[in-house]
Amino acid sequence: LIDTGATYLALSYEDAASLGIYPGPAEYKYETRTANGTAHVAAVTLREVRLGSLVVENVQAVIGERGMLDVSLLGMSFLSHLSRVETADGALILRR
Repeated sequence: LIDTGATYLALSYEDAASLGIYPGPAEYKYETRTANGTAHVAAVTLREVRLGSLVVENVQAVIGERGMLDVSLLGMSFLSHLSRVETADGALILRR
């Protein structure tokens, strides 16, 4: 889900686990506000994020505690690397 109001790319616990990323309990030391309330997140840097042929390297991200995020969010730590983010005729346009 693209969220221009999110500071960081935010991975759900489950999506992070599917990528092989398992922060330890002590790493969930940052507090953030979500639509579901206050949550603790772990900070990570993703080597690269691919969206089709679009690739962005060294993306700061956070990982939510188990069950806190229903969906991962593509926030500004990813989107700010793009030259174009807009919708036109019902299509989302992302360009590097």
